[in-house]
Amino acid sequence: MRFSHFLTVLVLFVLAPSVLKSQNTQIIAAKGIYTVNDSFEVVESMVIRDGKIVFLGTLDSALKSYPLKPLKNHKGYIYPGFIDAHCHLLGFAKMRLQANLVGVKSIEKVISVIQRFYKKSSPEWILGNGWDQNLWKSYPDLASLDKAYPNTPVFLKRIDGHAAWINTKAMDLIHLDINKSVEGGAFVMKDGKFTGVLLDNAVEMVEQYLPEIDKNSLNESLSEVTKQCLAEGVTAIADAGLEVDEIKYLIGRQHKGVLPLRIHAMLSASNASMSYMSINPHLRGPRLQARAMKFYLDGALGSHGALMKRPYCDRNSSHGLQLISTQDFYGRAIFAQSKGMQVCAHAIGDSAAKVFTEIAKKVLVPGNDYRWRMEHSQIVEPNEMRAMREYGLYPSVQPTHATSDAKWAASRICNDRLKNSYAYRALLDSCGIIALGTDFPVESTNPLNTFYSAVFRKDRNCKLKTPFFANQALTRMETLRGMTIWAAKSNFMETKIGSIEIGKLADFVVLNVDLINASEKAIRKAKVKSTFMQGVKCYTAEK
Repeated sequence: MRFSHFLTVLVLFVLAPSVLKSQNTQIIAAKGIYTVNDSFEVVESMVIRDGKIVFLGTLDSALKSYPLKPLKNHKGYIYPGFIDAHCHLLGFAKMRLQANLVGVKSIEKVISVIQRFYKKSSPEWILGNGWDQNLWKSYPDLASLDKAYPNTPVFLKRIDGHAAWINTKAMDLIHLDINKSVEGGAFVMKDGKFTGVLLDNAVEMVEQYLPEIDKNSLNESLSEVTKQCLAEGVTAIADAGLEVDEIKYLIGRQHKGVLPLRIHAMLSASNASMSYMSINPHLRGPRLQARAMKFYLDGALGSHGALMKRPYCDRNSSHGLQLISTQDFYGRAIFAQSKGMQVCAHAIGDSAAKVFTEIAKKVLVPGNDYRWRMEHSQIVEPNEMRAMREYGLYPSVQPTHATSDAKWAASRICNDRLKNSYAYRALLDSCGIIALGTDFPVESTNPLNTFYSAVFRKDRNCKLKTPFFANQALTRMETLRGMTIWAAKSNFMETKIGSIEIGKLADFVVLNVDLINASEKAIRKAKVKSTFMQGVKCYTAEK
């Protein structure tokens, strides 16, 4: 996973959950209020009472029905609060405490960044995150880290979180045996020698030895990430893969009133999680529900870990990695289903997509409403799409992955398979729903980047000049639904949030542009003016 450049928020405050309840009736007006209801209505005003929407219609009608009530005209465009259907909130908070290697374009500069980050400290371990060998002329090597840090263990995670780069000191400290076979993982070799790079499950062999994170530092970092989300109009998220103690930590922060985001927490499908769920009821917090279980079927495309039906074009001997056996996934999915847990499976390669759909066929019946989710749905062939439709499986995708990967995706999977890759149009047409997220910190937290990539199939920073498979673009209305009501439905939250409708919570965001009708150039420059939760302002931009 990678973490993005952190947004500087000039005027921002976060209210405690206990305070996030509007006690007064208020009238809200704007140039347009996009309800994102079934008919996609646009209204002039809404009335909020005690944090819920009680009226939608014309401003004249609102003023007549609620005389003497305060009126706030935002003079912008209002949308339901954006929902990130797949991200890593706590993971981002932890990664901000490490050296940021995102965008670093050589091994030499990686060393330089690390040295600057740790200039004033002597850490037990050197930790960093975000390197990407696709930006370099060479693959990571053990010698570079050994030369810079012969006596301090080093652990640097790749941008997608599915690979890590370590030095000899780290290997010696934990007695790492690179000759040992690792199910669902690998030690990357070159010319018969270990490169220092670990893939997928092999990464966990080292991670378990890393030092504990200072809680005060983590609290502060989580607070900053939360502020960033609110500043970008995000009011709810799905945190994709957490251990029980991590979920309890988030619940504790909510009870202290410092984490107002609504959270659909996916419990990691680890042995510890399974043991906990076998004897405990579902975990819940003031604004957190843990009714999903996250499985990793394969790795990532960028690190050659995605599980493919055919070998990689640039690595003929590899089909990628299956991180959990099909039999084990089947048994754990049945367990999750028996506990009322939604099954969410990371499936990037086409073979992983097939494993997921085949197990769904065994466990589910057609037309169910259990809302099993295929996380990433990155390379999905037509047969698997048909199975997704028949068995009610939801595609959960991150449009910025398509525009980030565009420059090298063909080198991994070849042109003949690209037609089934990042195929959001085909997935929506098949499944009737698509949930959109960012996968931050792998990508930026900003949902406006999601909108731009989904609609225009280019990146909002204009680095990708030509649309990447423009025929797979979503319409503006579909994209907005994917970021709001469809994301809410994928999280079992659609009765409370996801649209601006009478009876729902007044979570909304005010933008300076009309996303449905503005020009492409205007959308590139779109900004959040303010963010509200239950009718209470949680963020306002500097005027």
